[in-house]
Amino acid sequence: MFPSILLISNSDQDLDHEIKTICLQLKNPLDPNNPDLLIIKNDHTIQTVRQIKKFLSRKPFSHPNKIVILKKTDLLGIPAQNALLKILEEPGLHNFIVLTTAQKKSLLPTILSRCQIKQIKTAEPISRSLIPFSLKPAANLATATKLKADKNTTIALLNQELAFLQVKLCQQASPDTAQKIKNLIHSISLLKHNVDSQSALDYYLLSS
Repeated sequence: MFPSILLISNSDQDLDHEIKTICLQLKNPLDPNNPDLLIIKNDHTIQTVRQIKKFLSRKPFSHPNKIVILKKTDLLGIPAQNALLKILEEPGLHNFIVLTTAQKKSLLPTILSRCQIKQIKTAEPISRSLIPFSLKPAANLATATKLKADKNTTIALLNQELAFLQVKLCQQASPDTAQKIKNLIHSISLLKHNVDSQSALDYYLLSS
């Protein structure tokens, strides 16, 4: 992985998801108590950049690397950006810097040139259910068989359905929707405890 990466998105949720993925790839968990992780959200002064430099000058405490996460990098003034540039030029061995912004044009071209740039596309909201229901149990079992896949794919499907139902519940409260959400959460839990996809889908479609 490139030592410096710039994530661009208007969605804080999408940025946080991408940051978590990067930390997992680097085997350095996104944990506020992690001594090898420095997260900066609101402080955008040159003193903050000096803090980053000091943090990266030390060896990792308990992980294979050190990670700095600087959110809303565009809020740095020009002097602070120039100071950051010097760190990006020589981040140090086993050091990684993750920058985020929604305003790419507010960053110096020299900073952009030192980073791997990743534009994160916000997923379109789901406007319909992905798991059709029938009043006939046999038809629901057939749907479960049709939808079954590997565990990760099934978890992703159920999470998408969960997101759709949560929005639906907020828009119009319904005991039926609330029960489906409860059953979905249990089905996802079953998958995470190594229950096979077919059984987890059977449970959701037959109990909702």
